[in-house]
Amino acid sequence: MFTIITCGGTIDKVYFDKLSEFTVGESHVPCFLKNILNSDFNHIPLFQKDSLDMTDQDRAQLKNTVQAANSDVLITHGTDTMIQSAQELVKLSTRHKVVLTGAMKPLLFQTTDAVFNIGFALATMRCMKEGVYIASNGEVFSSFSTMWKDRVNSKFLSGEKE
Repeated sequence: MFTIITCGGTIDKVYFDKLSEFTVGESHVPCFLKNILNSDFNHIPLFQKDSLDMTDQDRAQLKNTVQAANSDVLITHGTDTMIQSAQELVKLSTRHKVVLTGAMKPLLFQTTDAVFNIGFALATMRCMKEGVYIASNGEVFSSFSTMWKDRVNSKFLSGEKE
């Protein structure tokens, strides 16, 4: 048993035809997981926000929700400020594994990276020791001070920005 906290972000974006724009909608991640997993999970739909709209108060609420969880936690989160949230979560004293993931394209898109990232984050959660991680595009990060989002190549990197 684990907990999944959905916070919105691109992974949950849907096309809003009236405005020809994308908006963060209800998360499809729990439904997706029910179709592929043999284990139960607790779903907490915390936010339906683009991560650029997340505030310090939102991060505090996320931190409190993770702290209250009695299990390992998978968090789906927008990629633009996922590093900021991980930096806050690492301050927790938890005996569990906390893994954040997101996507550069919505889960409902045929060419999405969300499916792989969710599976990879679950595997990371099951294989790593307690702590806070970001799992994205085949990479696991546990140090967030030198981590950055490469928007040109749609991936996360660690080290000096190029």
